[in-house]
Amino acid sequence: MKRIQKMSPHLSNKIAAGEVIESPASVIKELVENSIDAGSKKIQVEVETGGRGLIKISDDGTGIHPEDIPLIFERHATSKIARDEDLAQIDSLGFRGEALASIAAVSKVQLISRVPAEKTGFKIQLLRGEMYHQEIVAANPGTTLIIEDLFYNLPGRKKFLKSDKSLNQELHGVMHHFALSHPDIQFVYVNEGRLVFNTQGKGDIPGILYTLYGRELTEHLLAFETVISGVEVRGYATDLGYYRGNRSLQYLFVNRRYVENDILLMALNEAYRALIPGHKFPVFFLYLTLEPGRLDVNIHPAKLMVKIDEEEAVAEELSRTFREELYKKESHSRATVTPAKAPMTLTTDKVPSPQPPGLPDYDQLSLKETRGQEAERYAAETVAARNKPEDEDKYRVFRNLNYIGQVLGTYLIFEKETSMFLIDQHAAHEKILYERFMKQYAREALDSQGLITPEVMGLSAEEIAFIEERLDDFTRFGYHLEIFGEKDLLIRGIPSLFTLDQARTMILEILDNYRHKAYRYDQLTEEAIIQHACKMAIKGNFSIETPEVEVLLKDLTTLEDPLTCPHGRPLIVEVSGRELEKIFFRIQR
Repeated sequence: MKRIQKMSPHLSNKIAAGEVIESPASVIKELVENSIDAGSKKIQVEVETGGRGLIKISDDGTGIHPEDIPLIFERHATSKIARDEDLAQIDSLGFRGEALASIAAVSKVQLISRVPAEKTGFKIQLLRGEMYHQEIVAANPGTTLIIEDLFYNLPGRKKFLKSDKSLNQELHGVMHHFALSHPDIQFVYVNEGRLVFNTQGKGDIPGILYTLYGRELTEHLLAFETVISGVEVRGYATDLGYYRGNRSLQYLFVNRRYVENDILLMALNEAYRALIPGHKFPVFFLYLTLEPGRLDVNIHPAKLMVKIDEEEAVAEELSRTFREELYKKESHSRATVTPAKAPMTLTTDKVPSPQPPGLPDYDQLSLKETRGQEAERYAAETVAARNKPEDEDKYRVFRNLNYIGQVLGTYLIFEKETSMFLIDQHAAHEKILYERFMKQYAREALDSQGLITPEVMGLSAEEIAFIEERLDDFTRFGYHLEIFGEKDLLIRGIPSLFTLDQARTMILEILDNYRHKAYRYDQLTEEAIIQHACKMAIKGNFSIETPEVEVLLKDLTTLEDPLTCPHGRPLIVEVSGRELEKIFFRIQR
């Protein structure tokens, strides 16, 4: 058996790096937090090759005193806490004293710093955590850290780093967190020599939101401010007319720190339940301020998760209060968001979008309106397959159904032989539309409808870059798009299947799908068509007439798969007479 021995400082720092430094985004998070704690008013971050090749962070903070050089890269050396009591009143972002030691253990590091009281600064260089060069240099007040070749001495970790695209998404995310959590600091973010954003540092959160996310989102924001159980809550959330396909644009900041707290996030989403469509999510930027003693930020190595005193009670009250405020904002006034140096004044009052000529309003389609010539062609093409003996069972359930009526405004009741059948009208219509769209897509028959007046759509710089790289894919889908500046998209044509509002929503849905999945045009397009079919289909709690029910049944017998909706849920259910007799105890169970 091997004997117990103490690890070398270098080895222990490499192990610690595995907890604190997961990726280039982790490096930036730790170092920018130090810059913020140093009282910086301007912080510039430059990265190359997703941060694995170069990370450079410069600030104008208080700098590091030359006498502290021996302790800079020592593990658990910090200026943030000195006594046990300090742990209960942490008000700085970084405090563990592990970041610099861990980063130095797995990269090549240069540090240049000068305190304002000194006429000169110093420069030190490290390799494998060991300082090998030190000199006095001319420098501006503040600190600059240059991190090169991250994980060069940990080939296993370096091998499993994500692609540059994925790393850059993480870098964009962490830089957005800092820009939003500290609006009083100017952040300059440069990626591969290109300026991504430059905030003003004037405390103007609406202006920062406009800078980061563009006009499309900003014009739907509502402002909120309240106090719940001693917790000050303020920020912005989207109105009921704007939502996204995932939670990627839900930001929660506690005492100017970006955090992930499932209890609070669930409470905020609960406030929107039944107010926006299912499987859609609001966008919000919420800021909570409370006494440091009520907050535990020391429960996660990266300090992403926090524990709030009585957080379940706060969450419950937050959800209730937020929902009440949401109703008030929607019913009466809307918040006005005026971006800094924006080309126009933005307000969350809804402005009707122009409707392309010749297109019906698809918010609540009748079956007659959606059948059209394309449906007739589709039925003619499938009639032979429908009558094949091997396919007979697939359609038999829909034949000879006797329509009884509608229940709960959603389910159609039929009778046949000794059974009762229920059809979900929304699911059935959704599947009809989905297969029709997919057939057109497979034939590359998704025609484009030109707009008389081009529409400008404001997006984030990241989203514009994604669309610019894939303009051909959007063209195949029936869009005619042009890049119109760094954060604006010019829409000249849309798929002829869509209204203008639906076409804009489809662009957002494709972008949302891209955020959390490897990009595959066919997959993302199919998901977008599913979502579009869902929006166009007749809704629940909507009365339809007998002739429309007849059309629905006929259309179901033209489908490749008539038994489930695009999401895989059943659209028809059979309840046998025997099952009904069991329910009413007419026979023994």
